[in-house]
This record gives sequence, structure tokens and C-alpha cells, in this order.
Amino acid sequence: MASYDFIFWSPLLGAAAWFSVAGYLMLQRRFRTWTEVFFIALCIATGSYGLCDAIFFNMTAPDAARVAATASLASVTFAAFFLFLYGVSLYRRFRVALLLAAAAVIFFVATFYGEMFTGFESLSGGGKPFVPVYDTVWLYAWIVLLLILGASGIYGVFRTYLEVRRQVPRLARRIGVTLLGFLLAAVAGSSTNTYLAVSGNPAPPLFSTALAIPGILIFFAVTPASSRGLNEAFLRRRRSEYDIKGAFLTFSDGTVIGSQIAPEEEMIDADSFSATLDVIQNFMRTSFPTLRGKWLKSIRHGDYTLVMERGRYAFLTLVITGAENDQLRREIIGQLEAFEQKNGPTLENWRGLAKDAQGVDEMLGSLLTRT
Repeated sequence: MASYDFIFWSPLLGAAAWFSVAGYLMLQRRFRTWTEVFFIALCIATGSYGLCDAIFFNMTAPDAARVAATASLASVTFAAFFLFLYGVSLYRRFRVALLLAAAAVIFFVATFYGEMFTGFESLSGGGKPFVPVYDTVWLYAWIVLLLILGASGIYGVFRTYLEVRRQVPRLARRIGVTLLGFLLAAVAGSSTNTYLAVSGNPAPPLFSTALAIPGILIFFAVTPASSRGLNEAFLRRRRSEYDIKGAFLTFSDGTVIGSQIAPEEEMIDADSFSATLDVIQNFMRTSFPTLRGKWLKSIRHGDYTLVMERGRYAFLTLVITGAENDQLRREIIGQLEAFEQKNGPTLENWRGLAKDAQGVDEMLGSLLTRT
């Protein structure tokens, strides 16, 4: 009889790789836009899939194996869901897509335990590891859902790769390697899972183990230099969606640190702008106690939108026409973090004097010239 000892803990390799990517991104504070949140959620769900598979393979009773298998299928379903949202969010608004996909995902996750499995078989002739025997109707419906979610997400990422390749060929090679890793892992790993599910013949399901390959490649792809270059390419691709008319940097107490306005714009002065914005923020926090500790992210009036991001000490607000996007917000966050890092001691002991801050005009000017 074949020995399957190697699969008892091998899924932890995939789990470790994907949890490492998620942990690294959170340490880098790359969770402040929807695109980043979806990608981190994808990493966590994929890592959870590997962890649940390791638990499943170590279950010694069919009832316990059913619970672990349900958690495993739920994790991989959520991974496909977040891959779908990540790919969609790279290109367009995703509210309708989110609702439709979420309804299908919740339906399947809620029915896995009771409907997906008809039983469990032992690969070792009576003990662990167990493998599931699927209800083919539910299995094929679930596979169709995964194919739709996964293909849609990959399509969005692939389109992004094609456009980045035209702008930054060297960076595109990293994205291409990552996509290749996904493809290899899907073919090498899911083929065993699919064969086992469809044929009913015993075979070790290695998908969760093979996911260590793209996890390692993606860890390489999300290094700071790569992330900055990727965001630059996104900004160039989507800059036609908006036009920056003004940039205002204010301290958390409402003091204006610096401002720049596009030459063709006629706006109120920076102090009046900052004071009015501070009044609106205070009104929202006072009127809605549940918002305490939060801040307005955007205000739209007519053709203008105020896009706001908060740092540890300061607020950076852009006045734009057109549609904001995650890449613009990531640029605002990056510029604000760099400014606060450069002026840390000054901001910690802020005296209300704009001249004490360094690099303000350069930062605001670089934002306006990106239009």
C-alpha cells in the first residue's frame, strides 16, 4: 500500500508562503485601498486553504474530516472570490459584481457541509488520510462557479499585465512570472484534486501543497520597489480618468502646511478651504457618534471631488475632476507617508509654522504634475 505520510503536513508549505505575503503587506501598511484589501484577503484565504487541508489530512474519523473538508472548500471558494474582486477592481467599480458573486459564494459555503459530500474514503485502508467522495451535481456546479470567478480575476490581472508590459517591460516580467506560477500550480495541483473528485480513484490531492510555488513568486513580486513601479504604471494608464486641480496639506489641528492649485483654477484660499473642511469633519463626527475615530474619505460636489487621506499627523486632500481610483489613493498615501517620515520630529512638536516642514512644495507639485 502506498505511503501518504508526505501529505499530512505538506499543505503547510503553501499556507506559510501565502500567510507570509499577507503579513508582509500588512506590515507595509498596504491595506488602505480596496485593491490592496482584496489582495490581502486573497492571500489569507489561500493560506487558510493550506492550513485546513493539513488539518483535514490529519483527521482520524470521517465526521471530523467532513468539518475540516468543509472549511477547506470554503477557504478555496473565498480565495477565488477575492481573486475575482481583485481583478475586477483593477479596472472598474465593483459593487454590482461584488453583490452577485458574494450571493453565489455564500450559497455554496452554506451548503458544503450538508450537500457536497456523500462520504469519505481512507487512502491508507482504514485510517488517515481521508479523501472526500463528492455529490457530482453539487461538485460540477461548484467547479463552474470557481471557473467563472478565477477566470474573471485572472483576466483582469492579465489585461493589467499587457498594459504594464507596454509601459514598463521590466516590471511586467515580474507579473508574468507570477501569472505563470499560478498557471503551473493550478495545472499541477488541481489536476490531482479534479481527478480524485471526478473519477473516484484514490490519489493524493496536492493543490494546497503546490500553491507554495506562486506564494513564493508573489512574495518576490510585492517587494517595495516592484509595488511602487506597478502603481506608477497603473497611474499612467488611468490618469485620463481624473484631473487634479488642487492639493492641500493640513496638520491634524486644521493648520495649513502647504497648498498648490492648478493655474487655470479659481478657488478659495487655502486657509478658508482648510477651515471649512475641518468644520465638515467635526460636524460628521458630532452628528454621527459611530464615526468617531474615522474621517471623511471623499466629498463630491458638482464636477469636483475632494479625495482625502489621513496620516499619523497630517491630512492630504486632492481636488479632482473625474473619477478617483485606488491607484490615485495609493499615490496619496505613499506621498503622505514619505512626508511624515521625513518630517517626523517637526510634526511631533508642531508649532503651527508651515516653514518648519520640508519638501512640501515638491510633494504637492509632483501630485499636480501627474495629471
